[in-house]
Amino acid sequence: LLEVTKIHKRQYQALSVILRYRWWGVCDIFFYTAQTKEMAWLFHRLTTIGHSGFVVCAANYYFVMTDFYKKVKLPIKILYFSVAGALIIILGFNSPFAEDLVLSKSGLGWTFVQTWSTPWPYIYLSYGFIYMGAALTVL
Repeated sequence: LLEVTKIHKRQYQALSVILRYRWWGVCDIFFYTAQTKEMAWLFHRLTTIGHSGFVVCAANYYFVMTDFYKKVKLPIKILYFSVAGALIIILGFNSPFAEDLVLSKSGLGWTFVQTWSTPWPYIYLSYGFIYMGAALTVL
């Protein structure tokens, strides 16, 4: 009975990816339906945390599925997650793509004005390419 109810590392990682993806989706819903611009900014930042966190969770899932995580020493794992955690927090406060929020002309809620005038989009894309690139290489 204990063996049946025991959650394995792979199942835990899959659940982590699914929950992060749900966070991203739910915050997106609240972003688009927010009543004020301040609430829209709040949910947009929470969405940013969700999709930034999804990258590291999905990459780690690939590492677990291939048993690569067993070959990596603890200090490397700590560095891996601490860099990702710091980037998730920083990107949450400095939205990588939104410069401003405006009401959609179609009446379907808020949308953001995107520009590439800050370094945040490049930092986010580099983070995604590095983490997912490493995970897909291992996979």
